[in-house]
Amino acid sequence: MTTKKPVADPDMRAEYDFAAAVPNPYAERYHRGHGIPPGSSRAVGVSILLEYDEAVDAAYLRLGEAPWDHQVRLDDARGINYAADGSVIGIELLSPRRKGVLLAGLPFPADVARVVRSVGFRVIERPAGAAVSA
Repeated sequence: MTTKKPVADPDMRAEYDFAAAVPNPYAERYHRGHGIPPGSSRAVGVSILLEYDEAVDAAYLRLGEAPWDHQVRLDDARGINYAADGSVIGIELLSPRRKGVLLAGLPFPADVARVVRSVGFRVIERPAGAAVSA
Protein backbone atom coordinates (compact mmCIF):
# COMPACT_ATOMS: atom_id res chain seq x y z
CA MET A 1 0.00 0.00 0.00
CA THR A 2 1.37 3.40 -0.97
CA THR A 3 0.60 6.41 1.18
CA LYS A 4 0.90 9.88 -0.36
CA LYS A 5 1.22 12.81 1.98
CA PRO A 6 1.78 16.32 0.61
CA VAL A 7 4.04 18.33 2.87
CA ALA A 8 4.74 21.99 2.16
CA ASP A 9 7.01 24.35 3.99
CA PRO A 10 4.69 26.77 5.85
CA ASP A 11 7.43 29.42 5.97
CA MET A 12 8.07 29.39 2.22
CA ARG A 13 10.30 32.23 1.09
CA ALA A 14 10.67 33.35 -2.50
CA GLU A 15 14.14 32.85 -3.91
CA TYR A 16 14.29 36.43 -5.12
CA ASP A 17 12.77 39.61 -3.76
CA PHE A 18 11.09 40.70 -6.98
CA ALA A 19 9.91 44.01 -5.53
CA ALA A 20 13.48 45.13 -4.90
CA ALA A 21 14.98 43.01 -7.73
CA VAL A 22 17.75 41.99 -5.34
CA PRO A 23 18.92 38.36 -5.12
CA ASN A 24 18.07 36.60 -1.87
CA PRO A 25 21.34 35.94 0.01
CA TYR A 26 20.09 32.45 0.96
CA ALA A 27 19.41 31.39 -2.64
CA GLU A 28 23.00 30.60 -3.65
CA ARG A 29 23.58 28.09 -0.87
CA TYR A 30 20.54 26.14 -2.08
CA HIS A 31 21.77 26.23 -5.68
CA ARG A 32 25.23 24.94 -4.91
CA GLY A 33 25.41 21.17 -5.22
CA HIS A 34 21.67 20.60 -5.50
CA GLY A 35 21.14 20.75 -9.24
CA ILE A 36 18.94 23.84 -9.20
CA PRO A 37 20.08 26.22 -11.91
CA PRO A 38 20.98 29.68 -10.58
CA GLY A 39 18.33 32.19 -11.60
CA SER A 40 15.54 29.62 -11.48
CA SER A 41 12.28 30.63 -9.86
CA ARG A 42 12.30 27.67 -7.48
CA ALA A 43 11.48 28.64 -3.91
CA VAL A 44 14.00 28.05 -1.15
CA GLY A 45 11.45 26.18 0.98
CA VAL A 46 10.43 23.29 -1.25
CA SER A 47 7.12 21.49 -1.57
CA ILE A 48 7.65 17.74 -1.18
CA LEU A 49 5.24 14.88 -1.82
CA LEU A 50 6.14 11.73 0.13
CA GLU A 51 5.19 8.36 -1.34
CA TYR A 52 5.83 5.39 0.95
CA ASP A 53 5.41 1.67 0.20
CA GLU A 54 5.15 -0.21 3.49
CA ALA A 55 5.44 -3.64 1.84
CA VAL A 56 9.03 -3.00 0.75
CA ASP A 57 9.94 -0.15 3.15
CA ALA A 58 10.74 2.31 0.36
CA ALA A 59 9.98 6.02 0.12
CA TYR A 60 10.12 8.51 -2.71
CA LEU A 61 10.22 12.24 -2.10
CA ARG A 62 8.87 14.03 -5.18
CA LEU A 63 10.22 17.56 -5.62
CA GLY A 64 9.31 18.28 -9.22
CA GLU A 65 7.26 17.19 -12.21
CA ALA A 66 9.94 17.43 -14.92
CA PRO A 67 10.72 14.21 -16.85
CA TRP A 68 13.40 11.96 -15.34
CA ASP A 69 16.82 12.12 -17.00
CA HIS A 70 19.27 10.35 -14.68
CA GLN A 71 19.90 9.18 -11.13
CA VAL A 72 22.93 9.58 -8.89
CA ARG A 73 23.24 6.90 -6.19
CA LEU A 74 24.70 8.19 -2.93
CA ASP A 75 24.80 4.70 -1.43
CA ASP A 76 22.72 1.50 -1.41
CA ALA A 77 19.83 3.23 0.37
CA ARG A 78 19.68 6.67 -1.29
CA GLY A 79 19.44 8.01 -4.81
CA ILE A 80 18.75 11.45 -6.27
CA ASN A 81 16.80 11.79 -9.51
CA TYR A 82 17.51 14.69 -11.87
CA ALA A 83 15.77 16.28 -14.85
CA ALA A 84 17.68 17.07 -18.05
CA ASP A 85 18.25 20.68 -16.88
CA GLY A 86 20.01 19.39 -13.74
CA SER A 87 17.20 20.18 -11.30
CA VAL A 88 16.40 17.70 -8.54
CA ILE A 89 13.03 16.02 -9.16
CA GLY A 90 13.07 13.29 -6.53
CA ILE A 91 14.88 11.42 -3.79
CA GLU A 92 14.65 7.63 -3.41
CA LEU A 93 15.02 6.22 0.10
CA LEU A 94 15.27 2.49 0.80
CA SER A 95 14.53 1.11 4.31
CA PRO A 96 13.71 4.50 5.88
CA ARG A 97 11.43 2.96 8.53
CA ARG A 98 13.93 0.26 9.55
CA LYS A 99 17.26 2.10 9.14
CA GLY A 100 16.33 5.79 9.26
CA VAL A 101 17.25 8.51 6.77
CA LEU A 102 20.83 9.78 6.50
CA LEU A 103 20.75 13.48 5.56
CA ALA A 104 24.43 13.82 4.57
CA GLY A 105 24.66 14.51 0.84
CA LEU A 106 20.93 14.95 0.27
CA PRO A 107 19.60 18.13 -1.35
CA PHE A 108 17.41 20.33 0.85
CA PRO A 109 18.34 18.47 4.08
CA ALA A 110 16.18 20.67 6.35
CA ASP A 111 13.09 20.12 4.17
CA VAL A 112 13.78 16.39 3.86
CA ALA A 113 14.24 16.08 7.64
CA ARG A 114 10.95 17.88 8.32
CA VAL A 115 9.04 15.63 5.90
CA VAL A 116 10.47 12.30 7.03
CA ARG A 117 10.09 13.19 10.71
CA SER A 118 6.43 14.05 10.08
CA VAL A 119 5.75 10.40 9.21
CA GLY A 120 7.88 8.98 12.02
CA PHE A 121 11.13 8.09 10.22
CA ARG A 122 14.32 8.49 12.23
CA VAL A 123 16.65 11.19 10.91
CA ILE A 124 20.41 10.60 11.00
CA GLU A 125 22.41 13.81 10.79
CA ARG A 126 25.80 12.23 10.02
CA PRO A 127 27.09 8.74 9.21
CA ALA A 128 28.07 6.40 12.04
CA GLY A 129 31.74 6.81 12.91
CA ALA A 130 31.97 10.33 11.42
CA ALA A 131 34.20 12.71 13.32
CA VAL A 132 32.48 15.33 15.44
CA SER A 133 34.10 18.75 15.12
CA ALA A 134 34.79 20.64 18.33
